[in-house]
Amino acid sequence: MTKISADASSSAHSNNTNEEDDSEDEFFDENNNDDEKKKKKKSFFFSTTTTIESTRGRRRRSRAANTSNNMNNNSSQEEEEEELSSTIIRNSVIKNSNKSSSSSQSSAFELAGGFLYVRNFFEKEDFEKIARACDDLRKHLKEEKRVCANSRLGVMVPEEDVVHQMCCSEFAAEKLRELVLSDEEKLDANKRNALKPSDVPVEYRIYPFGGSMDWHRDVALYTEPQFEIVCTIHNSSDSRTEWKDVDTGRRRGIRSEPNSVLIVQADSVVHRVTPITKGERSIVKFAYSTTNEKTVDYYDNLLTYNDDYEPTEGSNGKRAATTSSSSSSTSENFPSPH
Repeated sequence: MTKISADASSSAHSNNTNEEDDSEDEFFDENNNDDEKKKKKKSFFFSTTTTIESTRGRRRRSRAANTSNNMNNNSSQEEEEEELSSTIIRNSVIKNSNKSSSSSQSSAFELAGGFLYVRNFFEKEDFEKIARACDDLRKHLKEEKRVCANSRLGVMVPEEDVVHQMCCSEFAAEKLRELVLSDEEKLDANKRNALKPSDVPVEYRIYPFGGSMDWHRDVALYTEPQFEIVCTIHNSSDSRTEWKDVDTGRRRGIRSEPNSVLIVQADSVVHRVTPITKGERSIVKFAYSTTNEKTVDYYDNLLTYNDDYEPTEGSNGKRAATTSSSSSSTSENFPSPH
């Protein structure tokens, strides 16, 4: 399996905001001699190849300065309630400060608490193809009708489109199996091959000014809840994806980068997308499942972009119909940011 490019990942790392640099402050420092802190914080490393590359200890001085600046710029409430993700894959490495080393058989997804952020998911050339294809899809954008989505536009991607093909490729499937399956499941051919691209339509979505998602859990579209994958295509916005830690209940968040993915299983972790006050964020959403046995919500989901669809509150997370005239918005209203 192809390794996530260390060079590409390093480039992405250098473009992080101060917020994302601060996220590393929760990681265990191997040079810290404080035994009590060592007991409380552990590190885990996960690689999609046999080579494990550690990025611990880099830019400690700049992180300390960034932390000081953030403390001065943020309100005390934000400092108390908001935490950045302590589970991020960089250069094929996963670090988690809250799990015990006895969990080495667990998957990266499990170690992340069921909400995993991964940088540089696709190969660089493949991602560029996806981004170009998404530009072509902009003229088909329509307003969504999900209850929890606000001012978000989207379109279901045709199966013949390169975006659909890349998301459902064997490369993507193998990458996801490595991330979400335990060591035991990876060795079981039946369980490994059971996780495959679902027949839920791939969606291209845009968060323009004012776009957001309220706190919600993704609805299970299959009798065995599917894995939902969000790949960021472009992000010039100030929006963050936030979720509630299943262990502590604390709020965590990340500003997603192009070619990163967020992975969550339906009907599990509560999450949201904060309102955009500047810029724009575009994503591709796709799903993998272990069964084809569908729930009623699967069929309701197919109606998301129908002009005459009027969902009721609570129906698969759909937003109630509005009187907005933006349902026919096209590329003239939302030109490509590239």
